[in-house]
Amino acid sequence: MSYQLYSDDECVACDDYVKEIANDDLWKCVICHMTESSVMPIPWLRYQLSCSHQVHPRCYKKWCHNQQMVGCPTCGLLEMKQDHMYCVYCDKFGHKPTLCLYE
Repeated sequence: MSYQLYSDDECVACDDYVKEIANDDLWKCVICHMTESSVMPIPWLRYQLSCSHQVHPRCYKKWCHNQQMVGCPTCGLLEMKQDHMYCVYCDKFGHKPTLCLYE
């Protein structure tokens, strides 16, 4: 019997296009439509997309792998180029990396 690794069905490049957030707010994944509540003892890690929609990391990585693109299931696909990436240092989406002091 062979086992498929989780990474075989996930996008590896999509992490550059999302902002990781974790807090106890009520939120809903736009891919699986599961609502996470604030009564959980540990906040759910989630991704915020450039359009402000939020997704579970696993849901998003699988969705991007299936699409072979990044973007939002609700708002549409984005080209995988630097102008659409998220910068953890500047805390911005879509800026030109040449403007980032840490590039």
